[in-house]
Amino acid sequence: MDEPRTPSIVPPEGLTIRVNCRTAPRGKPTVHDVTVNADGRLTTPHDLDLERIGVALGGHLTCVELADHDLPAAWGLLEHTLRTRPADVVNVGTAHWAALAPAAGCACDEETWPTAAQAAEHLRSLGHWAKAWRSSPARLAATVEALGFAVPAGGTNPLPRSAAEGLLAEPDAADRLWAAGVPFALVPELCRQLSPTGIPIPTHVVVAHLYAPREWAVLEKFVPHGPVVLAWAAQHRTPRDARRPDERLAWVEAGVPLATIDRVFAGDAYDLVHAKAYASETGVDVPRAATVLGRWQESGTTPAVRDLVELYRHDPHAALDPRCAPAPAAVARTVGLAAKRGLAVDTVTAALALARHGTAPDAVAHLSATRTPTIHLEVPR
Repeated sequence: MDEPRTPSIVPPEGLTIRVNCRTAPRGKPTVHDVTVNADGRLTTPHDLDLERIGVALGGHLTCVELADHDLPAAWGLLEHTLRTRPADVVNVGTAHWAALAPAAGCACDEETWPTAAQAAEHLRSLGHWAKAWRSSPARLAATVEALGFAVPAGGTNPLPRSAAEGLLAEPDAADRLWAAGVPFALVPELCRQLSPTGIPIPTHVVVAHLYAPREWAVLEKFVPHGPVVLAWAAQHRTPRDARRPDERLAWVEAGVPLATIDRVFAGDAYDLVHAKAYASETGVDVPRAATVLGRWQESGTTPAVRDLVELYRHDPHAALDPRCAPAPAAVARTVGLAAKRGLAVDTVTAALALARHGTAPDAVAHLSATRTPTIHLEVPR
């Protein structure tokens, strides 16, 4: 997608301010005008390149200090405070957000934050930008004021909550984006690109698009599947997604219902290859096979696919029933009843017997009648 653009913090023709220019830190000043251009560069009566040579040799010039340190610091601080560009934050791992360009000697040089909003808040601090551009808090504050702004002190979101209605899913979306340093001017067009049908999308999608390049590389592949699927993929990420970034998309492309994918992703027992193997062996379609595996994953008991196929061969109705995967309490009761009869039955064996026979007593009766109870689905003697 296109690189986000927002207006400059100064008018297109630039902003002219008057400075007290000194050739020594405490020398007598010469007063003259300088122009802050819309791209943040400074135009002065001096040949700044030539003056920089003198500064490098030990000289001093206020305009060089302003052009190379104070103005860039003030510009960065104001852009972040006014939200005229996305905050310079980046996602570096689950619940780890960092400054895109850490400043030496600043907290962001080593620290990360659990949310994008907290990282963006750090980048709205006077101290960060003073360190980033080797300015000083006093000079930085003076430059901000010279540009016609008050020194930033937090501030509240000027956007009404209604600004995000119809675009973003959450009722407090405008506040969320403001906290994360997102320029709201970018949001309507971005939402139109991500949701051509106009279905509201979650703020997490916007934040990922702007600040989480690795996550967005995964989420962007869901865009062709529509905003509902995109929102679901953004909101339902698990540690499994981090380990296998393209797996969720493969399940979607196989036609598996979203709720079923969530059940499967509650653990690591079953992959799409298992669903396809179950489908191949039983003749059901892949979404139906995935539904069966998802129920077993959700139950906490995860038999091997070969055992689930065997259950289907013995009793297709039991294998595909919505209640095919017994609850943990029922499995535990079956294991306990079996133990009272002197049978050492594991939870998978108990669960499969329950799935086939319905009740703990009937399951234990079946297991008691088999030659080797640990063989999950062996027919009775």
